[in-house]
Amino acid sequence: MTDLKIIIFTFALISCTSIVLSQNTTPLIKTTSIKLTSAGNVNITFFYSNLFNDTDGPFNISNGQTERKLSLAKPALLFNTATGIPFYILPGEDLQMTSTNSEIHLTGASKERNNELAFFPKFDKNYPEYFKTNAAISLGKRLYAVTYPTVEKFENNKEAKGLSFLEQYRKNHPVTETFYIYAKQFFHYLKLANLFSILSSATIQIKNPPAFIANKDTVLNKDYQCDSCVDNMIYRMSAYAYRQYLVKHLKTRGATYLENTFNVTDTYFTGRTKEFLLFITLKEQLGKGLKSDNPYYLKYLNSQNNNNNAYVAYLKLEIAMKNLKSTKNELVSFHKTTTNWDALIEKHRGKMIYIDIWASWCLPCRKELPNTKKLSQNYKAEQLSVIYISTDQKFSAWQNAAKSEHINTENSFIINDFENSELNKKFNIASLPRHLLIDKNGNIIDEHAPGPGSAELKKMIDRYLDATK
Repeated sequence: MTDLKIIIFTFALISCTSIVLSQNTTPLIKTTSIKLTSAGNVNITFFYSNLFNDTDGPFNISNGQTERKLSLAKPALLFNTATGIPFYILPGEDLQMTSTNSEIHLTGASKERNNELAFFPKFDKNYPEYFKTNAAISLGKRLYAVTYPTVEKFENNKEAKGLSFLEQYRKNHPVTETFYIYAKQFFHYLKLANLFSILSSATIQIKNPPAFIANKDTVLNKDYQCDSCVDNMIYRMSAYAYRQYLVKHLKTRGATYLENTFNVTDTYFTGRTKEFLLFITLKEQLGKGLKSDNPYYLKYLNSQNNNNNAYVAYLKLEIAMKNLKSTKNELVSFHKTTTNWDALIEKHRGKMIYIDIWASWCLPCRKELPNTKKLSQNYKAEQLSVIYISTDQKFSAWQNAAKSEHINTENSFIINDFENSELNKKFNIASLPRHLLIDKNGNIIDEHAPGPGSAELKKMIDRYLDATK
């Protein structure tokens, strides 16, 4: 993985389309389509992150999956997983994708958009190491032996290259003012993210670090009072790294991680940045058993405002899903109703059933999903039911991925508390994707059935259907 991908994946996992956090609790979501138009063998994998820091992907665009539709409310960075190079995409636009000599090109509806889409790939051509390295990687083992000014100089030089290229680029390639500001923020806050990731690290130590100043009025702290910047994922990533730096120096001995991070954030940040960081603080705890009676969660709810309405709704939904403890009804539908394995199988009795067990983060799963959809189309509704079951930990991550893959929501479920679920114990789901084939009477034919695109599976289904005519 390249430097930028490492940072972004780590950030998404730690805190695991931009969403408008305005007076409306429901963001205005628009569909952005990306369509592959070039011939030849193309198979490119992408991912992007939303303001909740849920990562959609990795997903692929290929000759077998030529179009993707993404749900966005604000500009987002779509990353090529292989190279780490981002593309600046907008909500509601239709993009064409071509591939020539292993290079990916996205084009939009105007000359300005084409220039914006080409900016980061062209920057990478001029500075091929930019997205692949930072001070920690470049200086490597020497990092322990160098002084902080050396590290800072390295990152300052990187920022200067980016800003200089941006100024030259827009002279010959017109871009919107919105993109220009976004790109400036990208280079500036990526530098700060890299620096504070080093300074907040528990394992990396450098000589002569800057003196820590616990002053809310410092120029640096004002860098993180940019409400409009919250829509930029690099700013959010940078603000998180700076917050961790503050916590490292200001934590109260004997206090919990949640207590320290929440209190430091509450004290040193304002506006949308503060609400985002408080949200991420609580979101980190969802996987650690955050309950609805947690005092910090209640404090966040009681301070609900126009800057955190969507965050509050997200947390409420995730906690509500976590509270569905019944092992008898551990399958949760898109509509938040619950059922169990026996009831689900009984509902489809009289038809063969093919079950696709997957997860939003599983690239092999998502590559197979188009084949699963084709399988359901190749048989009559009274012959075969196709059911999708997700093992995702987060309800929202599952919903976003299912929408992106255009999965039939009526036959789509998530296993609540997958690790401890009865279904996991019953079928020992140790790897993904996993497929099951069930006969018309609800009996399992194969609990390790072939993949949906295989000729072997088609033979199994046809053989059974012929035998039961």
